Amino acid sequence: MYDPRQGAGCLVCRGEAEPSGQPEPETGPPWGKLVAGMVAVLVISTFFLGVDRSGSESSHQILQMTANPYREEIEKLEYILYAETSYGQTDAEQIVFLSRKLAAEMREWESRLHMLSHVGLVRDFADQVERGAEQDFGDADLFATRDDWQRLRDKIFEPADWFLR
Repeated sequence: MYDPRQGAGCLVCRGEAEPSGQPEPETGPPWGKLVAGMVAVLVISTFFLGVDRSGSESSHQILQMTANPYREEIEKLEYILYAETSYGQTDAEQIVFLSRKLAAEMREWESRLHMLSHVGLVRDFADQVERGAEQDFGDADLFATRDDWQRLRDKIFEPADWFLR
C-alpha cells in the first residue's frame, strides 16, 4: 500500500514490487483509433462511389456534377469562347480569370470528396490557357481552347440545355 510519507512514486518505481511484464492499460478515449477508422471508411466509400462497376471499358469513370449552381460563371466563360469576334490577349486573360472563378465557386460549394477533383481539372484548364496567353494568343489558339473546354465540360458536368455548344 502506498504511504505518502514514504516518498513519491509507485511501488515498482520505489523498488517495492516487481513489474508485471504486462503493458500499462490505455487510459482515456481511443481518439487515434476512432480517427483512423473514420478515415478508412471515408477512403473506402470514396472508392466505391467513384468506380464504375457496369463492366464498361472505363473502370474509373469520373462522376459528373450538375452545372446549374455554376451557370453564371459558365455562361460568361462560354460567351467569350464562342464569340464571333477575333480572339485576343484580353480574351485569354478573361478566360483564365473566369475559369479560376469557376474553380473557386466549385471549391466553396462542393463538399463531396470525389467531386473536388473537378476543381483541379478546371484550375488546370485555366493554367493551360494562361501559359498559352503568355505568347501571342490568336484565333488558331481559340479553337484548341474551345475543344479543351468542351472536353472538360463534358467530363465534369452533366449535360445542360443552356450550354452554348
